[in-house]
Amino acid sequence: KPLAVSLEQADAMRRAASAAGVVTRVGYNYQHNPMIVLARQMIASGELGEIISFQGEFSEDFMADPASPWSWRCEVEHAGGALADLGSHLLSMAHYLVGEVVSVCADTQTVHAQRPAFKGSLELKSIAVDDQVHALLRFANGARGTVSSSWLKHGYKNHLSFEISGTLGTLAFDQERLNELRLCRVGQDGFQRLLAGPTLPGYAAFSPAAGHQLGYNELKTLEVQELIMALAGQGGDGTDFEAAWAVERLATAIRMASKEERWVQVNSI
Repeated sequence: KPLAVSLEQADAMRRAASAAGVVTRVGYNYQHNPMIVLARQMIASGELGEIISFQGEFSEDFMADPASPWSWRCEVEHAGGALADLGSHLLSMAHYLVGEVVSVCADTQTVHAQRPAFKGSLELKSIAVDDQVHALLRFANGARGTVSSSWLKHGYKNHLSFEISGTLGTLAFDQERLNELRLCRVGQDGFQRLLAGPTLPGYAAFSPAAGHQLGYNELKTLEVQELIMALAGQGGDGTDFEAAWAVERLATAIRMASKEERWVQVNSI
């Protein structure tokens, strides 16, 4: 992920795959977490009531030091900044859990305009990609949302997080505590913790006991399993090229909204 470095490339890929009639998947592995699957089921069943808001963030700090050297991640032609690297996961997650985004307003920023050409170098290279992005979302179902992403945020290592609020409750998640959901229902004075365990499909394949925890590598394994099942005609829950193209179109709308300082209708792109 993301599917490509431009919307044009992503569109060509999804059209080619559709014409060939092949199974496709893109590596949005966080969505294969059994707790994320549970969250989706809870939302779909109406446990949170009518969804009214999505607040999401994916931040890390691996580029926080301005002395961190230039790399391929800093090239527009090969990467796309924090929005593509981290934010694409968050946009895909918002779509997976809440649904289609119809319009966006956004601001992107390059905080460190130059970086050393390589570690210890005195030569500086210009940076043309974003270091951080903030966006407002309007979903097709009427919900409103915010997303933010940064690779400069000190202290965060894998802070893919969200809070989804409905008329009957709020659900919260943080990838740095990937075996937990926090749930507050109407009438509760605070959140209860839901802990992953073998009653969840996927978890039981790795551990027979709750609280023993899955990790990042288990999510990758579950991602590959879903691909294999899809190839066998038994999978349908992964992100294919069509869904990944939709993420690319949304990211393009966010960049356009930031550049033109206006709301952008996603389906106009």
